[in-house]
Amino acid sequence: MWQGSYEFVVNQWGVGHGGFHSQSLFFQALDRNPTAAVGNGSTVRVIYDCGSGRTTHPRKALKDAVGRMLNEVANETTIDLLVISHFDRDHVNGLDYLASELAKRKIRITRVWAPVLTRIEALFAITTSGMTGGAQEAYAAFVDDPVGRLTTLFDGAEITQIGTDDEPIPLSPSGAGTDNVDADGDIIQMAAPGGRGLVASPGSATAVVRLPG
Repeated sequence: MWQGSYEFVVNQWGVGHGGFHSQSLFFQALDRNPTAAVGNGSTVRVIYDCGSGRTTHPRKALKDAVGRMLNEVANETTIDLLVISHFDRDHVNGLDYLASELAKRKIRITRVWAPVLTRIEALFAITTSGMTGGAQEAYAAFVDDPVGRLTTLFDGAEITQIGTDDEPIPLSPSGAGTDNVDADGDIIQMAAPGGRGLVASPGSATAVVRLPG
């Protein structure tokens, strides 16, 4: 039977209005003696979004967070996945800075996932961005051809556009009975979410999970 240990590190970086999130999962194989490591282990790294504020350039807090995150990544290695949740400026205006900092350290992003952006969605994003002049033109060029821009920023990365899923999110009924289920068994009333969720400090919220083999 395979034996090993894992270390899962999650960072929700405090960047103000926006989003920048990173995860790393370290695998370490162990031999039959659980204290003896086999090889050097391997790490999977993921970044979610990279933006802060609604101007052309990100806030200083984001640049500081990118630097702190990259201090944990060795030069001339890879980040396995960059996920872009949506194309609002406060989630993407730090991509140029991220790309430049990665290039300095010769760190390569292997693949990028981004949502499909329809023409009407792109138009809506541009008209509601609050920008004018050259800033609006630059943003319009990005949302008009996000794949092209991402290919330029992260040379060699595999760019994948993810379409919407029409399937309903499977949630448990809010009660023990069947009053909230229709004739086909579909839920027509959902339970209200509860709990505090993830609480982030101004610097960052970090969670580390270690699972022994």
